[in-house]
Amino acid sequence: MTEERVQKTVGPLAPRDLALTVAGLGERLSRIRESEAERFGYRLRNLSPEQRDAVDGLTRAILNKILDGAIAELESEAGSPAQGAIVNLARKVFGLEPASTKSAHSPQGN
Repeated sequence: MTEERVQKTVGPLAPRDLALTVAGLGERLSRIRESEAERFGYRLRNLSPEQRDAVDGLTRAILNKILDGAIAELESEAGSPAQGAIVNLARKVFGLEPASTKSAHSPQGN
């Protein structure tokens, strides 16, 4: 997931923990997709380039549907009293480190 898509999705004024969660979620799902594509590579070796492109497009579409739903739910809580709990739950469910830990480890210290 690109920084541009993150900004488009959550907006420039989104709380940092929400933006970090959306970015982390996109990265996590992309890594899973890439890892599974590599793992299944041997089984897909006989596919034509067009068929490989179709499989790649299919897996990207599935990933985007999952991501879009999760982002919509996170966005719906932006600014609400429940936002912190929802963000923390999403990070836990998707295996992301807590936003405060990520912030502490960023090069800018943010």
